[in-house]
Amino acid sequence: MGVLKKSMLKISFVSAGNVFNALLGFLFLSAVAKSLTVEEFGKYALLTTVLVSLSKIMDFGTNSIFVAQNFIETLRHKRDFISSKYLLFLIAIVVSMAILGILGLLSSYLVVIFIAGLVGYGVNITLFALFQKEEQYKKIILLNTIPAVIKTVFAVLVFLNVFSLTTEIAFTIFSLSIFGSLFLLRHVKREEKLPDITFESVRMIKKSTPAGISQLIREGWPALSSTIAKMTGAFTGVGIFSIADKISNIFTLISLSIFTVLLPQNSERKKQKLKIDFTETFVLSIAIILMAVGAIFASKLFVSEAFDGKFNNAAQILGILISSSAITAIYTFMENYFFVEDRPGDILIINTGRLGTFLVLCFHLVPIAGLNGLAWSHLVSSMVALAVTIYFTRLYKK
Repeated sequence: MGVLKKSMLKISFVSAGNVFNALLGFLFLSAVAKSLTVEEFGKYALLTTVLVSLSKIMDFGTNSIFVAQNFIETLRHKRDFISSKYLLFLIAIVVSMAILGILGLLSSYLVVIFIAGLVGYGVNITLFALFQKEEQYKKIILLNTIPAVIKTVFAVLVFLNVFSLTTEIAFTIFSLSIFGSLFLLRHVKREEKLPDITFESVRMIKKSTPAGISQLIREGWPALSSTIAKMTGAFTGVGIFSIADKISNIFTLISLSIFTVLLPQNSERKKQKLKIDFTETFVLSIAIILMAVGAIFASKLFVSEAFDGKFNNAAQILGILISSSAITAIYTFMENYFFVEDRPGDILIINTGRLGTFLVLCFHLVPIAGLNGLAWSHLVSSMVALAVTIYFTRLYKK
């Protein structure tokens, strides 16, 4: 129980930091939502979700592979990892331009800001893995605290009527604020930053491909949902669904906090030939379910008060999305076992299965029930993913 207590303390610390950052970010979100019309906010939501989702190409599972290889501590290994990010950045730019073109958002101004955002997120993602491997959780929290504080300053200026927002300005602030995390670059040695493309860096990307595809599916979920929501009512549907989705994503932050702590911890256990403690999984899962129940009761009042009734329609689907996010949080943090056991292919099976279930359900439910159908598709597909995850982890336990 001593190990469990130690894990819970670390998870609580990281969770508190992530939730604090989310609350700061929510101030800016609230300022944007109040400043723009529902349709304009929908466009902003689509841009930001696409940026964040496509930035994950620069992770592509390499972060977790790097951290899980706890037995390797050489400078060569770190440089191979960082070098892989340069290759992934080039891929991210190509994919981003294609997606922006499909969405009809390929203006010169948006392209420049979008690419700048990719650069900032690329550095942020790389630093996250370096700090996670060393279990430097204060620095991990600061990676997002600094950008959140920058956005909070602009939010306050908007609330005081000192500064006004348009869709383009709001997206610019969101994209460029991530550069605040570059302050922590000083904690990385100069010889680790230099590009040095080798076969090993390419092999690292190849090895992470199953996990990388799975991550893109998971991280691209908000962008996919926003695109489907747009089909139900232009950008208005995107705005309504985005508010509900962002509020329910508090459980995504909790899951990230748990994964951040358990991955290096279980990697160390594997290194010492110790068994993974599944008691942690049970305790953390129960805690997430209890939090979800409380969040559902509080959610409807919160949406009405925070946005002056502008997004009341979001309250109708918020409870469903909170339940879905809680279930997703459980199976997502359990993915650390697959990295520790060197079975990233199982993660791909789980996430492609969830995606397939989601798309089939959307095809049948969205035309009939609109945003409610989209929300129910989220919930059922997440339940399927959790069931498959439990099945695989039971095999590991044996």
